[in-house]
Amino acid sequence: MLCMAYLSIINNATGLKFWPLVPCSRLLWDTAKQISEEINLLKEYLFTYKTSETFTIDDGKICVRILDFPDKMLAVTANRRGMLRNAIFDLSMFGAYENKKCKILFENRELILKNNKIADTFKPYERHIYLISK
Repeated sequence: MLCMAYLSIINNATGLKFWPLVPCSRLLWDTAKQISEEINLLKEYLFTYKTSETFTIDDGKICVRILDFPDKMLAVTANRRGMLRNAIFDLSMFGAYENKKCKILFENRELILKNNKIADTFKPYERHIYLISK
C-alpha cells in the first residue's frame, strides 16, 4: 500500500483516496494513516516544485521523481519489485552535488553523495524520499 501510494506520487498523482470499507485490517488502516501523515508533510514539496523529472533505473525496477527547487532537491523513489535492490541515482543532470549530505525523510539516517550519486538499498516495495540542500 505504501509503495503503491508513492508510485502514484512519482507518476504525478495530485491526490490519493482510500475506500471507506477498505482497508479491512488494523495494519492497513495504520499504513493509510502513515501515508496521509507523510503526504501532508510533503505537500509543500509536491505542489510547489520548480521543475519535475520522472524516470526509472535498474531496468525499471526503481521509479524516481525529482522535484527541483532553487535551494534544494527532493527525490521521491520506490522499489516496484518484491526483491531487495541496490540502486545508484546519478544526479549530475540536475547540478553539482559532490559530498552533499542527503537526508532521507521519515527515516533516521543520512547519506553523503559521491560523484553526484545517491547509492542506497531498497527492501521489497520500499520507498525512500531524499532531501538534498544545494
